[in-house]
Amino acid sequence: MIDYVKHPAGLNARETSDFVHANGGVLSLNHIFGTGRPPAGLDPKDPASVRAFEDARIRELTETRVHGADILEVGYPTRVLPMTSFLRVWDALSAAGVDVVGNGVSDTHGSVAGWYDGNNFVSWVWARSASMPDIVEGFRRGDVYFGDPARFKGTLTLTTADGHRMGSVVITKK
Repeated sequence: MIDYVKHPAGLNARETSDFVHANGGVLSLNHIFGTGRPPAGLDPKDPASVRAFEDARIRELTETRVHGADILEVGYPTRVLPMTSFLRVWDALSAAGVDVVGNGVSDTHGSVAGWYDGNNFVSWVWARSASMPDIVEGFRRGDVYFGDPARFKGTLTLTTADGHRMGSVVITKK
């Protein structure tokens, strides 16, 4: 936990990232388009406004390398903007050489509400055990995929013909 006596105003994004990493954790940057209402200057019904807002987020997140975060919340059917906007930002970051693991969330802060209303996303992590260190290491490796557990019932492992595993960053001429 952050020492709020020492830092009563909290930490900025980069300081938070440094703190989490110094303590052996991984960090997810969530709500990249806001939480409920559109931020000032964004009209979600205007494609030009949406594109400009996405482009601004892409520039910021590329320049700051996602503020040092390891994970980016992208599996979210609608959070101010639709999932296609989340995926566009994530793809642009990858194209710019900013490698960040994508995760999916329901953002349900309890076990009794919000599931089965279309926002059912969770992230699955391949880990050697259910221990916190092994789960964190799975996130660190990028052995993560996300989906809707109300629709997906099974297992998934992705590899390429060359043997690259899911979560790998591969630069190739193919």
